[in-house]
Amino acid sequence: MKKIVVLFFLMLLILGHETITFASYKNDNVLEKELTYQLQETFEKRIEVWNGFLMGGYDSLQGIQIALEGVVGEPLLTIDIETFKEMLDNPTSYEGIEKVDISNCKVIYANNKEAHLTADILWILEGYGGKDMEEITYNLEMKKMDNKWLLTNYEVKR
Repeated sequence: MKKIVVLFFLMLLILGHETITFASYKNDNVLEKELTYQLQETFEKRIEVWNGFLMGGYDSLQGIQIALEGVVGEPLLTIDIETFKEMLDNPTSYEGIEKVDISNCKVIYANNKEAHLTADILWILEGYGGKDMEEITYNLEMKKMDNKWLLTNYEVKR
């Protein structure tokens, strides 16, 4: 009888693993703050790579990929690398990015592996004509890999 009870609780524990693991994300405010923070860090890293590329700080696409891998996941990583490749193949004038600011981050859906959210992103761009500011609302997707949230896609919210 004891073995049956132990097996029952073991099965219950195994089946409930996803729910128990994700229990810390029941508080939407905590999750939104964590994801907002991670998005800010991600976009700041992407700006660092973008501006570094414009200033000649990267001598290969592999170096860019290595710099982005800790904050960007697939398919966005491939899209980013293709963008940099296109810039190398067709050089022209590109604006630097001075700053980005994430606000109004709202979780649409989340579990312990992925999150879909919306956020306003304020871009401060540096061009030949001076600074330009642009605020855009995006739909964003993130996936959790190795206990860290990676940006995997984003597009303008329509």
